[in-house]
Amino acid sequence: MRGHNGLVIHSHIIVTDRVKIKCRVEAYFYDATNNKQIPAAPGSPNSSSAGTAAVWRDIKPGFTSTEYKDFQIFVPTTTFHALPKGSHDLKIIVYVESENQVIGRSGENAFTLTL
Repeated sequence: MRGHNGLVIHSHIIVTDRVKIKCRVEAYFYDATNNKQIPAAPGSPNSSSAGTAAVWRDIKPGFTSTEYKDFQIFVPTTTFHALPKGSHDLKIIVYVESENQVIGRSGENAFTLTL
């Protein structure tokens, strides 16, 4: 996103049997060493209901099988301001939810974040 520091998550998603039904693509962040979810920065709009760092975008598939070849979600660096400055080994998992049910899940993707 122009003018903001952060990272962009790129995902390849195929959603089936959800024509014109709202779905949500959600990304959650975990400490790679202990698997605990990363806390959200105080007051961050990028926070789950449990107070952990998360970002999401809603989609509404238009076909019986809808493919998003390069679905992108921007994650502002401010999402991680609850972490101390320095280097952090993290992992991310992307979920697709529809009607309060997880209908898809990515693998775990590790990365290093330096604040």
